[in-house]
Amino acid sequence: SQRRVARMMGVSHSVISRANQRHRETGLYSERPRSGRPVSTTPRDDRYLTNLTLRNRFHSARRLNNDFAAATGVIVSTQTIRNRLHRANMHARRPAQCVPLTPAHRRIRLNWAREHVRWTRQQWRRVLFTDESRFSLDHNDGRSRVWRRPGERFADPCIAEHDRYGGGSVMVWGGITYANRTRLYVVPRGAMTGVRYRDEVLEPIVVPFAENVGQNIIFMDDNARAHRARVVTEFLEGQGIERMEWP
Repeated sequence: SQRRVARMMGVSHSVISRANQRHRETGLYSERPRSGRPVSTTPRDDRYLTNLTLRNRFHSARRLNNDFAAATGVIVSTQTIRNRLHRANMHARRPAQCVPLTPAHRRIRLNWAREHVRWTRQQWRRVLFTDESRFSLDHNDGRSRVWRRPGERFADPCIAEHDRYGGGSVMVWGGITYANRTRLYVVPRGAMTGVRYRDEVLEPIVVPFAENVGQNIIFMDDNARAHRARVVTEFLEGQGIERMEWP
């Protein structure tokens, strides 16, 4: 039946009905000539534009338009370029950012993920995740955009490597668990050394937090030089605080 054909084709019943009626009247399946402006690009042009964009994810629509015109000789507006890419399910979005990763970094991170993939929620409840973040006071994001399809946010071609930071900034430290959080600590000016990390963060904030939570927390911090200093390691061991290996 027409309804079954429509379900198989993934279209509405009316589409199949109109196609059937057209064939009975004209003996053809193709659409009748329409009035209005003809389409400026062919399906082949559209496929080339999509492939061009996949090879140059960070090019703007204007630059893609120039490259497309130089290769095909077809002159269209920049909005037409955007429309064709939207039709191909590609949209300009802010790129996800990451620090530059070597193959060794990627391998270590994958091994860590495999070791923890079967952890239960109860195990993750014990983890105190901590980090410092530097907030730039004078920062321009450049409004860079990347063309990507749904599900490609963290695909390699869609990620922009970004070395931080430029301009004035302020650094803060904080930590969270499954159900709690530490107080936010604004780090005074100067380099964060192992001694400062112990005296300003671990002893006055982390140790009381672990005692108040009342459970054996697993302390997570990254591999910054100050975090891995000997005085820090000895202090945590002396307090009986378990530390998570972090890739």
